[in-house]
Amino acid sequence: MDGPDARALLDDTERLRRRARADRHPSSVPLLVFAYLTLIGAPLAVGRLWPLGQDYWLLAGPVGFVVVGWWYRRQQVRDGVGPGRGSYTVAGISLLLALVLLPLLWFFPLATVAAGLLAMAVLQRNPSLASWAVIFGVVGTLEQYFVISNRLGGLVGPDLGQSIVYGALGGLLLVAGLVARHREDRRDRPS
Repeated sequence: MDGPDARALLDDTERLRRRARADRHPSSVPLLVFAYLTLIGAPLAVGRLWPLGQDYWLLAGPVGFVVVGWWYRRQQVRDGVGPGRGSYTVAGISLLLALVLLPLLWFFPLATVAAGLLAMAVLQRNPSLASWAVIFGVVGTLEQYFVISNRLGGLVGPDLGQSIVYGALGGLLLVAGLVARHREDRRDRPS
């Protein structure tokens, strides 16, 4: 098979591959899950509303990876969308990585969660998710030690400043997740 027929077949195959990848929502699902977890955790920093407010990510990080893994598995079973690049167990591997790094999770919880997201992005060859994982890790880790909110110290108290920074970070992740979802849905439409 040569000529235009072969080219048309290759184009159709590429279109189907892109559509299957978009159906997986490789960027939007992790971004949206961790955006919501970040937004939920932001008010907990104010006056340490929850007794374990500063240890929130010790629970939220693994829960986030379990939710992402559950979503991918549900998509695979419901829609028959195959593993594509990497595997749907990537979230499980990231959770295992987070558990192996449990001592680091205790001292640097957001950096450890970001490392799990980065591992997921590398295994999926997903530069968008990798970029946001690095941003999440850097900003979250700096703010864990009040580096950014200290600059807001004159305007608001340190706890409120930390909540504002975490809220802004969660908002950025939410916007990034929604943009990624829009792009994935656009790729999903037949052309």
